[in-house]
Amino acid sequence: MNGAEWFRLKAARDKISTIESAVADLLQATDILNVPAAPGRDVEARPSFLFPPKPKLSSQDGQGRLLHDVANIELQAMELAMRTLGEYPEAPRAFREELADLAVQEAKHLRLCLDAMDEIDRPWGTWPIHLALWEQAPLKATTCTSLIERIFVVHRHMEGSGLDAGSAILTRLSGVGRTRAKAVVQLILKEEVDHVAFGTKWYRTLCLSEGLDPDGCFSELLPRALANSPRTEKPDMELRRKAGFSEFEIQCLLRTHGFSI
Repeated sequence: MNGAEWFRLKAARDKISTIESAVADLLQATDILNVPAAPGRDVEARPSFLFPPKPKLSSQDGQGRLLHDVANIELQAMELAMRTLGEYPEAPRAFREELADLAVQEAKHLRLCLDAMDEIDRPWGTWPIHLALWEQAPLKATTCTSLIERIFVVHRHMEGSGLDAGSAILTRLSGVGRTRAKAVVQLILKEEVDHVAFGTKWYRTLCLSEGLDPDGCFSELLPRALANSPRTEKPDMELRRKAGFSEFEIQCLLRTHGFSI
């Protein structure tokens, strides 16, 4: 499938079923993809502050809503990986190939969520969704965002924050016993560590290749990212370290987030 057409597909499962052909198309492309301002959706999108209250996680509705929220995040993570493939055709080939694999892995995470929601009769579309992650990574065509900044925002800030949030969710799920929702979140969180590690590796590789200090860039980019996407979860230092965060970066995270060191 043509990469541009893939973004306009509305059904989440259609995007999953065609992602490999869309990835192959984008890997062959040499021109910058004209990405739509918003991706196609088959469910209602609204700002998250207009969402209904979250049910208790001990209930089927609460676990369905959790899976629905995670599915929405995985869908946008998949799309953002595809966007970077389309918007940065000049990126190193090894980076693009690893990113293509990551996009396919995000699709598998999304399928896990959709299947689990179907099993408990809380299918995709039961609740509204947001486009916050997509909107927090500005289109390259309108902002001239560098590849280093895109990697930082998507794979180090947003996906890094996802590690913190996933850890907090598992803590909240610790009292509900063995559930499908808990198993899905555990698996996704384990594999997302590698996704953040991908961002860590390529962020540093590209900084050094351009003669930039990775620590200095981190200190500069983090407050800017937090201004666009505030976080409340305390950084999970164990998971962050597994994903390659240095001690300097962890201390910077704690200071910038306002947590004690």
